[in-house]
Amino acid sequence: MEDEGEQLFVDPKNTEEIVAQIRKQGYVKHFEFEALRSDGKRIWLLMNARKNGQLKGESFTIDGFVHDITERKVAEEKLKQTKQKYRQAYNLLQGVLESPKDVVIFALDKEYRYLAFNKNHRVTMEQIWGVNIEVGISMLSYITYPADREKARMNFNRALAGEEFTLVEEYGDSSLNRLWYSNTYSPLKDDDKNIIGLTLVLIDITDRKKAEIRIAEEAARRRILIEQSLDGIVVLDQNGKVYEVNQKFADMLGYSREEMLQLHVWDWDAKWTREQLIEIIKDVDESGNHFETYHRLKDGTTINVEISSNGALFGEQKLIFCVCRDFTERKLAEDMLLNAKLAAEDASRSKGEFLATMSHELRTPLNSIIGFSDMMLSGNVGDLNEKQAKYINHISTGGKHLLELINDILDLSKIEAGKMEIQYESFSVSDVIEEVTMLIAPLALKKNIDLNIQVEPQLGSINADKIKFKQILYNLASNAIKFTPEKGYVGITANLVDNMLKISVIDNGIGISTKDLCRLFQPFQQLNSYMTREHEGTGLGLILVKKYVEMHGGSVWVESEVGKGSTFTYIIPYC
Repeated sequence: MEDEGEQLFVDPKNTEEIVAQIRKQGYVKHFEFEALRSDGKRIWLLMNARKNGQLKGESFTIDGFVHDITERKVAEEKLKQTKQKYRQAYNLLQGVLESPKDVVIFALDKEYRYLAFNKNHRVTMEQIWGVNIEVGISMLSYITYPADREKARMNFNRALAGEEFTLVEEYGDSSLNRLWYSNTYSPLKDDDKNIIGLTLVLIDITDRKKAEIRIAEEAARRRILIEQSLDGIVVLDQNGKVYEVNQKFADMLGYSREEMLQLHVWDWDAKWTREQLIEIIKDVDESGNHFETYHRLKDGTTINVEISSNGALFGEQKLIFCVCRDFTERKLAEDMLLNAKLAAEDASRSKGEFLATMSHELRTPLNSIIGFSDMMLSGNVGDLNEKQAKYINHISTGGKHLLELINDILDLSKIEAGKMEIQYESFSVSDVIEEVTMLIAPLALKKNIDLNIQVEPQLGSINADKIKFKQILYNLASNAIKFTPEKGYVGITANLVDNMLKISVIDNGIGISTKDLCRLFQPFQQLNSYMTREHEGTGLGLILVKKYVEMHGGSVWVESEVGKGSTFTYIIPYC
């Protein structure tokens, strides 16, 4: 054994160690030693042997097996050397094991085999790929789908080539949930700056990514709604810059949408200064605002615009949503209408002044005509034959009718000019109704019309314009008699309703058609040619009634049916 040992063992002490162990325990187990082959090459062997027999003296024989473990020993030596050489990388791998809980991190060698990984990576691989990973095994072997495996290989090779980069990558777990990670790939180097592998740091950004997707989807929905709107829509940030705009608003101002996105609100608003607009933007909140302004177009012209705006938070910034509508044509129409109204009012005033002047000038000669006609009819200037008396009576009647018309025109002109005033006084309602009844009684008697008066007993005095009150009732009552056939009926009722004096004039005359009701209370209106021929009138009676009633703070209306009669009612405050 000793002679063989000198030829077999590189280190002679190995022989002594083997002999000592066999003598002590009768065997040797897993004994590793370096030996020389017959060709002089050194190899590593693993011996398992036991004592077989005893020779003379202290010599003995053994039985056993010897295995060549050269490759393993070479690998171990390389690993030992690697640990010494790659101290920086080793320290990095230790850092992997001590990484934060919310970070996924692992390191691979140049063959994509795991050098180290933290607990989060183990959990992530179970979650995504359903595998349990081990150090020394290629990560690519755990990736099921070829496309994913090839994509990982390409990214690993970029890092192994010395590139450091970050990618946002999407994965799906076993429950088909979408996961997003921000992945930073880096080369792993030794102390001599040689690349020996790579590291990958993954940060879960799923919540952030989902929020971004929600915002993007919301923005897309808003984009659709904005573009479908018939109005111009522009969204401003809190600095007044265009954040979003639809094509309608861009077209309204004559810009392209791309040009609009470079502008601020003061680039087109022609009403306020930049400082004023900034203050307006600051004041806009969720309750919104509505206002009118002027917008300057790209060609320099301006348009009238009405804006509805409100503020809202979008992400972390305040945005101002403005719905803009061009109302230039409407504004022009309104201005034209206003000018026409002013012109009409001016014409009406001129007409009123003319009528008042002419009416005043006509009254003097008319009074002379009526006076001399009546004097001649009375016989004070001599006897008249029948024919002369008839003609002069026509002159007197026509003159009086014309004077009545002139007086009505004067009153209407004063009302329209705002020169007619109410002269309030206290008087008995019953007394005035009785006075009017005495005036119209001869007219009713002439046509054999039944005249009926009903006044509520408790009615006392009222504070109103007595003359106008009397004229209101007289106009309505005389009209009722005028348009009621012989042997007809006319009634007057007066009573209190909710502290208002209500007076109605009722007849069973010819009535008024529905289409003609809207023409009532209009100046110089009679409802048809038949009525004009049969019943003379100025056409101003009802309009004066309406004006006088309204001047008292009341209202007047009519209910009528053709062939059955009419009821005119008015109310004024009873005080």
